[in-house]
Amino acid sequence: MLYKQALLIGNDQYSGENARLKSCVYDTKTMTNSLRSIGFHTTPAIDLRNDEMEQITDRFTASIQEGAIALFYFSGHGAQLNGKNLLLSIDSDGLTGLNAQILLQKMHQRKPRVIIFVLDCCRSRIEIPYTLLRGALFDQRPRLRDGLAAMGGPPSTIIAFSCAADSTSLASSSDRPNSIYTHHLLKYITTPNVDIDILLKYTAMDVQRDSLNKQLPFIYSNCNESICLNSNPWPMMSVWPGVNQFNPLAVKSIQYPNWDQHVNHTARLQTGILPSYYATYYRLGNYQYPVFGNSWYDMMRFSYSLPRY
Repeated sequence: MLYKQALLIGNDQYSGENARLKSCVYDTKTMTNSLRSIGFHTTPAIDLRNDEMEQITDRFTASIQEGAIALFYFSGHGAQLNGKNLLLSIDSDGLTGLNAQILLQKMHQRKPRVIIFVLDCCRSRIEIPYTLLRGALFDQRPRLRDGLAAMGGPPSTIIAFSCAADSTSLASSSDRPNSIYTHHLLKYITTPNVDIDILLKYTAMDVQRDSLNKQLPFIYSNCNESICLNSNPWPMMSVWPGVNQFNPLAVKSIQYPNWDQHVNHTARLQTGILPSYYATYYRLGNYQYPVFGNSWYDMMRFSYSLPRY
């Protein structure tokens, strides 16, 4: 069994009334509980100063075992400076922060099997501390920009932003304590025997739908194997939250005209022998988002109006 370890950081108590956040600590705690429930060795940390963030990330990086699944989650303020993504501590002066690109490089030096980077940050400008703008107003120092710059990584890297590059994300609302991204990620993160790429895509779909296209999550992946965070060899019941039961007739007509071939595939899927992407019509053949009779489907397909000439 793969060794799974995660570092989760949530910062709420930024200096300045407009800078403080409400959901990041709760996001971190709920994500920690979910990852622990599927066998992760978790290291949660909340409301960290800049030196504390450096220390805890260095300790976590040093602890990564070769061949492990390593997950890093951050919820708080984030910004970019000259193309570098900074994850801001609660005492940030606006020009210092944890460099996400450097952290990713350090983690890869430990040779894990895969690195999953989840950044639920980049709150709106009104929440960014006044000190973040001070450099631009009174001197010629480089200025922080809202949003994160698009990131890539070495092979076996999966990066998920809660919003598109160079844009901001929505915070928590009165009807839910989590941020909109973490709220939907929590619905899927513990799903057994489903590739993490698929889970992140479903999360992104829900965020886009729930925000009415105001928040479009960014996903980068160059992991060429199927990675399941929760591998369960006996998925005897529906593995997808709120999913209708498996419809064999639909699969028979779509993918397996030879019924005996379908039965053999089903038995192998139940034992987890096949990689999860073969289960497209089996595990993900749900009807949460039917093509017909769903008003938001057309909005998702045609979310932007064509220019008028």
